[in-house]
Formats: sequence, structure tokens, C-alpha cells
Amino acid sequence: MDHTRLERVFDVLEYVVLGPATVSEVSRDLHIPLSSAHDLLQAMVKTDLLELASKRYRTGPRATRSSTALLRNSEVGQAAVTPLRELARVTGCPGRIAFLVAGRVVRADAATAGPCSREAQARHLSLDHTAAGLLFVAWDDSARREALSKRRADGNPRGTLDHAVTRIRTAGHSVVREGCPGCAGVAAPVFDASGRMVCAVYIHATPMVVAACGRDGLVRAVRTAADQLRGRLEVTHSAEVRRRPEAG
Repeated sequence: MDHTRLERVFDVLEYVVLGPATVSEVSRDLHIPLSSAHDLLQAMVKTDLLELASKRYRTGPRATRSSTALLRNSEVGQAAVTPLRELARVTGCPGRIAFLVAGRVVRADAATAGPCSREAQARHLSLDHTAAGLLFVAWDDSARREALSKRRADGNPRGTLDHAVTRIRTAGHSVVREGCPGCAGVAAPVFDASGRMVCAVYIHATPMVVAACGRDGLVRAVRTAADQLRGRLEVTHSAEVRRRPEAG
């Protein structure tokens, strides 16, 4: 592959991360001939860099896994290891971090095993039916638009989602029944200094864990882990600021 075609691959990835796009939109906005854009997009679909749904291309599982690996090995992933291990110790179930990647909530499964785990896998979470997903819907405008768009397409009412967003923003956390009867997803947001939601601390608790810890106990444990992660990120940020050379 020549360097021009390789650059186009990255151009397309950067473009669709901002939102799903048709081949015509890619061709027009990236100034690629329509036939060339079609061939490139199809090749990226075959390699799982993209996926095609309703004539629109979006990031595929391979690109999402790579993005999640970068996040896991980043400042956030490294800072999360200790709080998530403590969360797992307290609750008896794995603590995880969830990110918003290209309009999808991706859960990093092996954050508790360390930021460089080769066994770590990424799994997608529903935007409006999981605890972590609803947190992003509550605090991220792009996630909320995506969830509302999906609800309109499915013919579901908006009111129930608005109620859930209000409840979550008031409580500062999310608890959702997930999976089998008695299971629960519990998530708490982690914000940066500007108030932007960076990620969510998340657990999926089995009925046995819910019975042992209680709903309130699980919420306290998850919120404590989120607070610890935010504190560690603030310390890292402060240290980075101190290391920067002064201007002039």
C-alpha cells in the first residue's frame, strides 16, 4: 500500500469517529473520488476497521479494540488499576472502566489485570439500557443525541429516557437491572477538572453479589472507586503541570 492510500485510511477513521457517514459524504468531505472511496471503505469493512449499517459506515470492532487498548494504556487506564482492584476486593466482582468511543460505550474488561494486559478485551455496552451507557447519555451531549436517535428509529418514547437522565444527574450515579433477574449494573462518573466526563467506573453484579453487598453498598463502593480514580488523575495532572517548562 502506498503512503497516500495509508493516509486515506487514517483520514477515514478520523472522519467516521465523529459520526457514521455514507460513501458519498466520505467522498465529498475527504475529496476522494467516489469509486475510490467505495473501494477503500469496503476494504476497511473486510478488515473490521469499519462496519456498515443502513448505508452508513462507522468504526468497526478492530478499530474500537485498538482505541480501547490505547485508552487502557493511557493515563486513565494506569490510574484506574488500584481503585478497580480495591473495588473488586470489596464487592467480589470485577471492577471495570467504560469509555465513550465513536458513539459507543466500550467496557475495558481487564483493567484490574493491569494496563498492559494482552488478555484484555473490549465489549460494547448499550447506550440507554446499561448503567455505564446511561451515565454517558446523562452527561455527554453526543451520547444523548445518539440514544434519542435510536429511540426515534425504534419507535420508543423519549420521556422515559429524559426521566432517567434527570434521575441520574440528581443522584450522581446509575443503577440498572442488567441481564438475568436480580443482576444489577452500577456505575459512577469520573470527571476531569473542566467538568467533562472522562470515563465511568462500572460493575455488573450477580444476584449473589447484590444480596451480599446490598444496593447501597454497591453504590458506595463504585462511587468510592470513581472518587479515587478522579483523585489520582488530578495528582497526575498536577505533576505534569509542574514538569512543564515555564514560558519565556
